[in-house]
This record gives sequence, C-alpha cells and structure tokens, in this order.
Amino acid sequence: MNSERITYSKELALVIDADDKARETLVRMLRHLGFRAKSVDNATAALLEMERSSYTVLIADITRHDPDGTELIDGLELIKQVKATHPNICILTMTSHSENYTYIDVIEAGAADFINTPVLIGELEAKLKRAITERNIKEELSNLSITDPLTGLYNRRHFEQRLGEEVIRAESQDLNLSLLMIDLDDFNSHTDTRAHGNRDEMLQKSSRVITQSIKKGLDQAFRLRGNQFAVILIGSDRESARVICTRIRKGLEQNCHIGAAFGIAVFKKGASSNALSEAADKALYNTKQESILAVDNDELVLEPIAEMLRHLGFRTVSVKNGEDALDQLKRNPFTLLLTDIKMPGMSGLELIQRAKNAYPDLCVVAMTAYTEEYTYMEVIESGATDFINKPFAYTELEAKIARAIRERDVKRKLSDLSITDSLTGLHNQHCFFERLEQEVNRAERQDNRLSLIMIDLDNFKDHNDKYGHRSGDEVLQKVGEIISACIRRGVDTGYRYGGDEFAIILIDSDMEIAHFISKRIAKTLEQECNISASFGSATFKKGMKSEELMENADRKLYARKAEKHEKKPHAIRRVV
Repeated sequence: MNSERITYSKELALVIDADDKARETLVRMLRHLGFRAKSVDNATAALLEMERSSYTVLIADITRHDPDGTELIDGLELIKQVKATHPNICILTMTSHSENYTYIDVIEAGAADFINTPVLIGELEAKLKRAITERNIKEELSNLSITDPLTGLYNRRHFEQRLGEEVIRAESQDLNLSLLMIDLDDFNSHTDTRAHGNRDEMLQKSSRVITQSIKKGLDQAFRLRGNQFAVILIGSDRESARVICTRIRKGLEQNCHIGAAFGIAVFKKGASSNALSEAADKALYNTKQESILAVDNDELVLEPIAEMLRHLGFRTVSVKNGEDALDQLKRNPFTLLLTDIKMPGMSGLELIQRAKNAYPDLCVVAMTAYTEEYTYMEVIESGATDFINKPFAYTELEAKIARAIRERDVKRKLSDLSITDSLTGLHNQHCFFERLEQEVNRAERQDNRLSLIMIDLDNFKDHNDKYGHRSGDEVLQKVGEIISACIRRGVDTGYRYGGDEFAIILIDSDMEIAHFISKRIAKTLEQECNISASFGSATFKKGMKSEELMENADRKLYARKAEKHEKKPHAIRRVV
C-alpha cells in the first residue's frame, strides 16, 4: 500500500459532481488513497480549472448540471473535449443511471473506465490503479518510439514533429523561437581511434551537457544522427541562443574535452519548419568550415576577442605574435586570420603578407587602435580583406567577418566553375596537375608531409556495357560523393582524373594516413554501392617532383590491378 501511495502522490485528480456531498466524499477517498485532489460542481468550471493546473486524473459524473439545474454540457461531450486537449489524462465516469449510457459509449468517448454510484473505495482504487497502469505503459511505449536509446534524448522523428508544432505555435501566438544545431568536432577520428564503448560514453556525456545547459521543462534537445544534435529553444531570440551555445561549448570542453560547431536559426513570420531547419543546417555548415586564428600581443585584448569569436560560434585559436601565428598556420588548416597590425617583432602587415603568400585562400581581417599610422589602402594591399578599429562590439566584428567570408566564397564559386568536374562535383584533371605542383613545391619549401592516392574503379567498362552510360554516370556521381565525404573538407582535395579514375591530394599526411583514407573509401564504396576499386598511394620525399610522386602512386595502383586480374571479377551493381 505504501508503494501505491507514493505512486498516487504524483497524481493530481479533479472531481466533477453537482452533488456537494458526493463530491466531498470522493475527494476524501482520493486523499485517503494518496492522491492530491480538488473538486468543482460543473463542466465549465472543470475546463477552466484544467487550464490552470496539470491534472492527471479526472473523475466525472456522466451528466453535468450547473447549479440552477439546467443541463450545461453532456458528460460524453465533456470527455471528448478533455481528451482532445489532454490526451494523456485518465478519465473515470460515474453515474447512478447506468441504463442511459452504455459502457462502449463511455470508452469510445475517451474514458478509461466506468464506475457506478454510490462509489466504493475498493472499487475506486482498483479501477484507478488499472487506468493509471495502462496510461503509464502507453506513455512508456510512446517514449520508446520517440527516444534515442543511447542518449535518452528525443530522436529525429520526434524532432521533425515537435519543430512543426512549435513553428505553428510561434506563428499563431507571435512568439520567439530559435533552433540550434550542434555537431561535435572531429568525431569520426574519435570513433576511429577509440572503441565503440568510449564513443558511446562520449555521446552520452555530450547529451547530458546539452540537457543541463538549456531551460528545463521548456527547451527540448534531440539527437538527430551520429554526433549531431538539435535544440528547440522556446521564446529565445538570436542573442539568447548564442548564450546557450557558449554554455554548451564550455560544458563540452570542460566535461568531454571535445569541441563543437553550432548553427543558429531564428524563426521569422511565415517561415516553415523545413525552412527553419535548413537555415540552422546551413549556419552549422558555415561555422563548421570556419576556423579562426586571432593574433594580438596584448593578452587583455586577445582573450575578449577570442571569446567574442567563440560566442559567435567559430572555432578559435589565439596567439600573441606573428611567429607563433605562422607556426599555427603551418600546423592547422585555418580559414580566417584576425590580426592586430601594431605588434613588436613581426608587424601585422608583414604577417598578413607572409600568410597570404603561403596560403592564398586565407581570409584576413586586420585590426588596430592606431588608425592614423596605417591607411586602409596599405592594409588591403598587404592582402587583408577588411579592416576594423579597436575597440569594437562583437556585432561589428560579426559583420566584418561575415562580409570577408561572403567575398571569399563568391570568388571560390567563380573559381570552382572553371576547375570542377560537372558530373562528380570533384575538381577536374587540369586543376589536379596545377594543385599537385603547388603542394609539392610547398612541401619542399616548408618541409611538410604530403601524400597522393590514385583510384581506379574495377570492371567499370563491364558495368557500362551491361547497364548503359546513364547508369555509369550515376555510379561516378556516387563515387564523387563518397570521396568527398571520406576526406577532410577544406584540407584534402579530390579529383576526377579521367573516366573512372580519381585522385586525392592529402595535405600534411604520411603513408599511414593515406592507407587509412584508402581503406575508408574502399569500405564505403563496398557497403553503399557494391563497388570494388584499386588504390595506389605515394608520399612526398625531399627533392621529388610532382611527376615522380604521381608515377609512384600510379605504379602501385596498376600493380594492385594486376593482382586482382587473376581473381574473379567484382561486378558493380546499379546505384539507382
């Protein structure tokens, strides 16, 4: 009985009965059983009361009368109204005129059970226990269907449903609504170097950090797939969402020792849930691609700037001088450099010039408090995209960085049109020869590691002969997608060398990494479209020319194909 009372103490029951004595008796019975209970004497009062409190149990006389004796709302109609707005509530109906209402009428209206009056406490307890048990089982089954079993967060299916509901509510009630997408950094490499148990533990820890960082009982967190999460932020604008981002980022760094990229989208009138989700995804993708190096010799200035950048969602590293900045650029694939101009030793202008010479695609924004010493033209001619005066607000910094990134992306798109293979989306052969020459020269000059992978699909001609060139094109498109997904975006580059031949240039990679990437691609090709391919890898050595590096990879590729020639051919199935 004690365990039952503990369970019942979580239940809040509402009694509806026009008879004062019957109503008071029922409330006493419920409280004796351990329920929290209130009562009203008519249906209108009941509906108002249910709007104010979260009732879990409703016990209603089947025919409702208001105090002056006129019928107000039919009992069955009341049940239907309550179930429409409170689908999980347990409802028991009661009457002394059982011939007027059949059991099936009551159940079909939405009640859990029917009880005759006068009510006996034993019968009441038994029927309540059964109704509550059935409700709990249904809720548990429902939660299993919408919950990610590993993290305990809601799953993608429920995310799409809930986002749609919240967008409708925000539209109709003119509420603030934001969507936050989260992607854990370098999680594939974490998965590759650790056992699945450790990977699962990381996901569980990350989900706890996310849950603890949001408003309990209001915001909702979801695991969408793999290492990607989403949070629906109720009543939040962009600035509030950024505060949540900062809180989650710090929690992940402190508790999980892992970084993350964030994408924020804010609901606007007339927008659909799909549009909101796509906007957050795009913002996530954009911030995930950007990695900013901040340089300033004054630590009191540098730390707030780095925190501003992180608050805006960018992955950020900060250093105090030009020499350390060049070392960081050599070791890490930064996409944007934010540097002070006036620094002891190497000046900001010299740093910009040297960085742009070594990394032409690097986006640069210069900053200084001494505008009279440097003209805007000097800064731009050194290689910077824009200029910002200190002190500045993070909104101004955000605008300057967004503009610099936008200009860079436009230039890239124009450039990509001339160097991209239209079928696969990879770079073309002309770009391959040019880029390989550049990277070999850079590896020679900076003593960097560099590797090359050549790939040739097995028996591709047989596939074209059997299924036709259109199907062959579909295979090549899929291969392009797989290569792009298996290499480091923004660092390594994939190429369609010709026909069914492909190449990958791996920056700062040795033979071990080249073999690892080759195995990953081979495994994905096999799993996703039953494609077998031959691979040849080569690593740059001092004094080597680009032609020599390519010949070494080619030699290994065709040696591998010769080995396979003696074996049974591996057919390629149709992708589509």
